[in-house]
Amino acid sequence: CRRGTFSTSWGAASEDTCSECPVGFSQPALGQANSSVCLPCAPGNYSVTPGVAECIKCPPGTWNAGFHSKSCTVCPKGKWSGSFGAIRQDQCMPCYRGRDCFDPEEKSVQVSVNIAGLGVATLASSTRGEISAAYASEIQSAVDVSGASVTDVEGQVGAVTLGLDGSVTAWVVDLDGSSANEVAERLYASTFREAIFNATEDILGAPCSAHVMSVVVVPKPFTPPTTSTKQTTTKRSTTTETPATTTPCDDCDDDDDQGHEHGPGNGNGHGHGQGPGNGNGHSNGNGHGQRDDNSHDDSQDDGEQEDEPDETTSLAGQGNQKHEDIPPDASVPTLADGAPSVMAMGAKWSVALAMALIYFAA
Repeated sequence: CRRGTFSTSWGAASEDTCSECPVGFSQPALGQANSSVCLPCAPGNYSVTPGVAECIKCPPGTWNAGFHSKSCTVCPKGKWSGSFGAIRQDQCMPCYRGRDCFDPEEKSVQVSVNIAGLGVATLASSTRGEISAAYASEIQSAVDVSGASVTDVEGQVGAVTLGLDGSVTAWVVDLDGSSANEVAERLYASTFREAIFNATEDILGAPCSAHVMSVVVVPKPFTPPTTSTKQTTTKRSTTTETPATTTPCDDCDDDDDQGHEHGPGNGNGHGHGQGPGNGNGHSNGNGHGQRDDNSHDDSQDDGEQEDEPDETTSLAGQGNQKHEDIPPDASVPTLADGAPSVMAMGAKWSVALAMALIYFAA
């Protein structure tokens, strides 16, 4: 048997043998066997339907001091209990906002009704519209205040807001000439719950399993929802790739195995010879090469070697330097006096040393 019910039958074949606990009682467990498991609602609680799993707390503006209660008592006019489940009348405090317990700026209340078994999610949109209009009409009839109107949470007059869980939310505005206590007492009455049930049955047809579980009335000003527009700005960054520009290098070599040779001359060139010439070049062998501007010479030259270089001659490594990119305006150290005699005496050793340095550097 489900919660809120029990069965004394042995060998029961269906749920039809389960009995509901009476109004004012609750039963929170499954599969109970006798009526002793039905618990009376405690003070500050009530129930209005049989077979419930738990009792409902008295809403704000009411109190209840007894057990197994079927309703709660509305606070005297000019007083209001601000929390659920009040158990004494002295918990009803004087309304600081006025004798009618309304907000001074707007005399309105929010009404919340919890309906079990309504099945809003399965209803067509047209059926939901009929139920919404019917509930708004019943609320306005129960309040019975001239000039008052019922709106949903969006501010649409003559409608209520239906939640998929069976919750009903509405606002009653323009309640001049009445008090929050009077409005609450009318909406908490059993006649209002019966009116809601009958309106539901008229639309959905009989038998109707929907029933009102609770009603809550809270005096507060109506505040329609505000629609805020959030603007999102997306910044796009554009990356432009600039092709690399190759600057001609007068003293560069395409081969990492070649060294740099600087000798007197009027241009830059590449060659496979060692010795002073008419330009700057790279040498991998022995010989005396005569090089012109920006030229390659792969042959050995038997030209005469000058005994003494010009004083402005700048020699860099005699071919014993690793290949590097030397800017055209880079300063090159000047050999000290006596360099020509060293070149003359150690030409072969210089070449060997250059090749060894290139090998280890690679």
